[in-house]
Amino acid sequence: MNKLLLKTLPVLVVLMLFLTACVSNREERNPAPNGLIVREAFVPLFADVQLLEAARKQKMFRGDSVDLQIANAYRQIFEKHHTTDSLFQLSYLHYFSKPEEMSVIYEEVIGFLSQQESEARDRAGRTEDE
Repeated sequence: MNKLLLKTLPVLVVLMLFLTACVSNREERNPAPNGLIVREAFVPLFADVQLLEAARKQKMFRGDSVDLQIANAYRQIFEKHHTTDSLFQLSYLHYFSKPEEMSVIYEEVIGFLSQQESEARDRAGRTEDE
């Protein structure tokens, strides 16, 4: 997982910069829709989605049913975060339309993933000591 995280973080940073540069500022025309996942809940959800997408791109899913495995992984993520694919898409499109807010979200996702990596290293270190 550490190698995956190290490969994912630079991609997230580049993507964050790209999104910030490419999307025009439409905040006044884009009020928050009903059912929007609040940012505090969206960050860990989006982090899980980013990890899943990184695993997919790294071809970590194998076999004949890769699409089914990925669909099941998405379903598990949405269940874990008590949401649905449609609410995630709605929220993602809303935040994506606000580059400054999306930039903050990406920074928070990177911090969240860094914290998870640190905790995983701590757990691995304790396991080696035992």
